Amino acid sequence: MLLFLSKNDFFNILKIENHQVLLGVAAISGIIIFSKNKKQTHELINQAEQKEYEAEQSRRRLVDESKKNILIKIKNALYIEGWKYCLVLFFLIALATGIKYPYFGTSFTGKHSMKYAVYVDTTKYMYEQNNPFLNIRKYLADPVERPDGKWDTLGRPPIIEWGLLYTYKMLPFKTIEYNTRVFMHVLEVIAIISAYLFFKKILNKTQALFIIFFLVINPIFNFIYFLTVEDSMLIIFTFLCLRFFYDYLEENQMRDLFIAGIFLGLGLSNKSSIFLWLFPMLLTLFLLKNRDINSFIKSFGILAITSLLPTMVFRTSIRYLPKNALLFLGIFIIWIIAIWHYKNLLIKQEKNLTNLIEKLLKQKLLIYGSIGSFCIASLVFLYTTKLYQLSGEFLTDSSLIFNKKLYAYMLDQEFRIYITDNIYYLGIISLIFIFIAGNKKQLKSISIILGAIFYWVIASKVIFFHDYYTTIITISFCLTCGIFIYLLSKSTKNKIGSTLFVILVLLWVTPPAIKANRERLSKEREQISFKAAVDYLREHTNPDDLYIDNIDLSPLTIATSRSRIEPDTLIKDSIKLSIKNIGFSETMKKLNIAYLITFKEDPPLESFANIFTEEDLQAVSYRRADIIKSRLDPDFKYFSDSEKRKMIINDKNLKDKFVLEQTIGEYRFYTFKD
Repeated sequence: MLLFLSKNDFFNILKIENHQVLLGVAAISGIIIFSKNKKQTHELINQAEQKEYEAEQSRRRLVDESKKNILIKIKNALYIEGWKYCLVLFFLIALATGIKYPYFGTSFTGKHSMKYAVYVDTTKYMYEQNNPFLNIRKYLADPVERPDGKWDTLGRPPIIEWGLLYTYKMLPFKTIEYNTRVFMHVLEVIAIISAYLFFKKILNKTQALFIIFFLVINPIFNFIYFLTVEDSMLIIFTFLCLRFFYDYLEENQMRDLFIAGIFLGLGLSNKSSIFLWLFPMLLTLFLLKNRDINSFIKSFGILAITSLLPTMVFRTSIRYLPKNALLFLGIFIIWIIAIWHYKNLLIKQEKNLTNLIEKLLKQKLLIYGSIGSFCIASLVFLYTTKLYQLSGEFLTDSSLIFNKKLYAYMLDQEFRIYITDNIYYLGIISLIFIFIAGNKKQLKSISIILGAIFYWVIASKVIFFHDYYTTIITISFCLTCGIFIYLLSKSTKNKIGSTLFVILVLLWVTPPAIKANRERLSKEREQISFKAAVDYLREHTNPDDLYIDNIDLSPLTIATSRSRIEPDTLIKDSIKLSIKNIGFSETMKKLNIAYLITFKEDPPLESFANIFTEEDLQAVSYRRADIIKSRLDPDFKYFSDSEKRKMIINDKNLKDKFVLEQTIGEYRFYTFKD
């Protein structure tokens, strides 16, 4: 029935309008029917899980764990896991590879092209100068303070940069685009395995594989492992942290809590926004398992302290590798030794720590002191991890957080389109099914959903503009869809019927998802004019020249090694004074700024008005809240001082200060005059 309700008209058998209404009717009917068979379904699920558990234990007893050979250990692990599960997982990884591989060589000029520069631009100079500690970011140059884009510190742990560097060295005969996608796909394979390890633990292997299927056809999940974005690492750290934290809740082993804290810390040291979804997930998992105050203080106290360690290691050693590699590598090694001893101390002193917490909680004065200490520790945590920097252009402000139009727009115009109609509607229906008919294990998955919702509400300002920021939200849809398919496949003893049902659903969701993946991964700008623009910029500039980018196309910098600046970097008192004294054109020459490059556009004169007046005008930087308001409300003005800007543009005759030198396809190269 789902096939005929598909908007994509699979096999073109039947065309139905208002398919959402029909799908809703079918869903309600299914819920009513399924609710009546809920008890029988749970019994079948319990029997299947018990059979799966007994089969694994039987295989485990047959394995000789005394063997030390690494290949034998891997073979034993795969055997214990179950060959059929391993083969299905391998097939799903192959499916993800098959979806992306045809586009490994696609130009960096596609969707979110700026993101490639963040890692590729830096790694390119590491590779060319054979120095893994170099930090040159020409895409982020400053005409006064940093015209060459060279930094003497690192902004985050260079995990992706070093991975790319190794890949470039291993595959020197391939293009930089191909090599970049190869490494990012390796990260996707790690993410898939990490997700499987968590979901099989919290649910079971079969459900985990259903979820992984929806994951590998998820256009957003594939996209973050096609781009070079931090979110690719955050998803890996999220699943590994959740897996070890859940192991800790189940088995109460301090080692697992320590490892969970390390993965949380690695995520925070890369991008602190992981806290917005991962902490609610961890808290929900804990509350579903244990509500004891002593256990809460011990668990989250140790988790918080341990999660600070990777950030502290980075900020006191790895961060300064470009300055003095030998010295700070030594400090890094000292940190590793100290953390190893910290782990051993935690394991040995666990009982004493638990007893101490119980004694302290009996003293009211100490409780208040603990609350005060917690507040101080929280401030230290916020400062060390730089979480406070999430405000401003990241966290949702009060003018948006209760805006119903915002959430309705994001659901219908973003999430639905990103993951295709079929998975979107199926995911929503599946969530209802889980609440009505899910067992205790499946209800634990709500931790993922709650974390995703919390993140969406708190960070909607930035999610609105970045489709890849919705990854954890789209994973929630994959989760509910996977559980739903499993529930219905187990709602009958008729194996032929349930197998046929699963096949039909897979046929229903797969074609539109594959199509959405192809459309997203294959996007690139017209290459003939782009390559001509690259050649023109390279031939008409010197290596130390800069250009003003008004097209958000960092591949120009990657291809030409010319430093890129944005209009707002010119808003400096020294530049304003120079323009006043020697003129606009001479100031640009003094700063080695050769061109303003636009795409099918005239120069953005309003953005340049700031540097021709001593008056402090509104910032021209990327103000997300105001852009969102302008999209939701056509009458909203992005620049509140537009009239002042128009006066400056006319009085200073700004239009004549930009001279069109060359047009290449849709690229326009402007020089400057007084």
